[in-house]
Amino acid sequence: MQRHIILFLVLLLAFVAAFAEEAFDGAEVVPGEVEEFALDAPEETTEAIPEATAKPAPLPTLEPGSINYPAEKVNFEGEIWTILTRRWGLANYQAAGLMSSLFAESSFCPYNVQGRDGVDNRRGYRFRAGDGVGFGLAQWTSSGRKAALQRYAVACGDANLVWDFDVQMAYMQREIDMKALKATQTLYEATEWAVMRFERPNQKYENSWPGRRYDISLQIFRNHTGADYEQPELSFEALTADGADAAEGFTLFDKGDLTVTSNYYWRLEKPAWLKVTCPDFYDPQAWVPCECGYAGATPLRLSAIIPPLFAGDELRFLIFRDGWVSVRVPITYAGKGFMAWLSEQIALFSTP
Repeated sequence: MQRHIILFLVLLLAFVAAFAEEAFDGAEVVPGEVEEFALDAPEETTEAIPEATAKPAPLPTLEPGSINYPAEKVNFEGEIWTILTRRWGLANYQAAGLMSSLFAESSFCPYNVQGRDGVDNRRGYRFRAGDGVGFGLAQWTSSGRKAALQRYAVACGDANLVWDFDVQMAYMQREIDMKALKATQTLYEATEWAVMRFERPNQKYENSWPGRRYDISLQIFRNHTGADYEQPELSFEALTADGADAAEGFTLFDKGDLTVTSNYYWRLEKPAWLKVTCPDFYDPQAWVPCECGYAGATPLRLSAIIPPLFAGDELRFLIFRDGWVSVRVPITYAGKGFMAWLSEQIALFSTP
């Protein structure tokens, strides 16, 4: 009897924990109302086309490790824009998205040390890979990334070239997954990619939130193109495995599949009893926990961890487009009931 009582208390605690209200990971949520996106009148979908860049002009030869700049120069914004758009081949919005993080981290100063944005620290700081101090254009902080930067500087001729703008840009190009960055289709997506996939700053600081850095991206885009960024029309749909519109109602038994197609980056809120997995961005064959999706088609697999007490619930997709837009997908659970599941668990643990 004592064993059964302990088992029942354990299951009860697990049930309460599973149904506790989840806090949405709103690190980059910008305060304001969330707009509801009506799926009954979808926008006509078109592929996002990168903005045309100006005709490339001849560039000076800048080999990694060269010192071709005045000693007093600390802001390299123009040089960075030129390298990103003309040498790396980024679209204007992709360059602006990446540069918003470089500005937030260092104010485009390769001589910057953590906490002193835009300041030349070449005389006041001795570079050490393992000191945990942010350094340079991207504020490289971890010992592994700083050590790799130092090894690259040595390969360019001298360990002290960690301070050199050209060396830092060349090293950054080696670090960045260029294919993934070039796959971004909007300015906000490029901004969030730069924050979450490249910089990976501590999200407890508001300056590290993609939603905050997006305002910087808009300004950089305007400064270097002479025009405001034009948002593509929002296109979003969620289809079941048989091609039905999930927003019209989705019945879930023990498992179910959805395919979400969007031209915007999205984040997901889900009920506590539901597990949602999707292929990892870098490995389409691997199924991992799903927190967000990139522009394009993303397959989702839904499964019930513990059957819910009530059949009705919903998924909520949040998309950032001049503010947060919400898309709701209602779920009707038709699988095994909670009491039947609980009886099975008790019987399982009670079996000698």
